[in-house]
Amino acid sequence: MKTKDEYATLAAYYETVIGPFLMPLRQEIVRIAMRHRFTNILDLCCGTGRQCIMLDAAGFRVAGVDNSPSMLGEALAGSPPSIEYFLEDASALHFDDSSFECVILCFALHEKTKTVRDEVMKEAKRVLTAAGRLITVDYAVPQSFLEICIALPAAGVERIAGHEHYAAYRDFMRCGALDAVLSEHGLAIEQKTRFLWGTAALVVSTKRKHSITR
Repeated sequence: MKTKDEYATLAAYYETVIGPFLMPLRQEIVRIAMRHRFTNILDLCCGTGRQCIMLDAAGFRVAGVDNSPSMLGEALAGSPPSIEYFLEDASALHFDDSSFECVILCFALHEKTKTVRDEVMKEAKRVLTAAGRLITVDYAVPQSFLEICIALPAAGVERIAGHEHYAAYRDFMRCGALDAVLSEHGLAIEQKTRFLWGTAALVVSTKRKHSITR
């Protein structure tokens, strides 16, 4: 488990700098949750808790997990008491098997080494019910010259985040990005939508086979 708080400096400014870009994704996640009428939702690597707050406002029972005390501090400061937050590693959750009908991982996989990434995915699947949905948002492999050009600034941001962070990002992209991770862990894509000018994808996947919609 990591002991260094990598977001200690960024936490207070995260929503101001990054939040506006994530809002369309967050709104789509709320729409998906409403369509499926989940009874409970777990937001893994929940950061500032903004997604949890939006889901709670829509009437869902939500829990958030993050290993950054600074990020959870921001989440607790802005959240109603109905949202439960847990300071723990997403690769070693305390929840029982099949505890949640929906698990969310938003821009959490690309910054982790493959070993940790695999552990997080295994835990996400473990706490997800058999008929539940895993909602993942992360970088996608560019499919056009325009998307390649747009992806360059994103790569620059990842480089600024630090050597380890950037190395994990490069490995994530080299291995096939989000689609490859989901395939490796035996998840069936039910819905896939590209965001952020095609550089990222929001994917709804299940443990069972479904036809894909885009």
